Amino acid sequence: MRQIPHRTLLVLFAVLLLAAMMGCQGISAKTNTQQDPGVLSAAPANVAFGNVGVGTSESLSNILTNTGAQSLDISAASVNNSNFTLSGLTLPITLAPGQTTSF
Repeated sequence: MRQIPHRTLLVLFAVLLLAAMMGCQGISAKTNTQQDPGVLSAAPANVAFGNVGVGTSESLSNILTNTGAQSLDISAASVNNSNFTLSGLTLPITLAPGQTTSF
């Protein structure tokens, strides 16, 4: 009778052990317990002021919507051009999923 080498027995044992552990796991489904974060969308996405005469002003409105699955906190808003101002948006504000605010 031929003997099986010691190393082969160790490898065979490791494979059988892994197979047994995998078999004990059974069938499982991965569930996503973490919801998508809040997502801020603006409508319109772009604003165009057109031709505005020197010394006059033009006001445009915008709507912000939380299109995500969790509440969204807005604590600050700014513009990066001194020729424009931002008004009508009272901060801080929390938008629940699907909630909107306009300014």
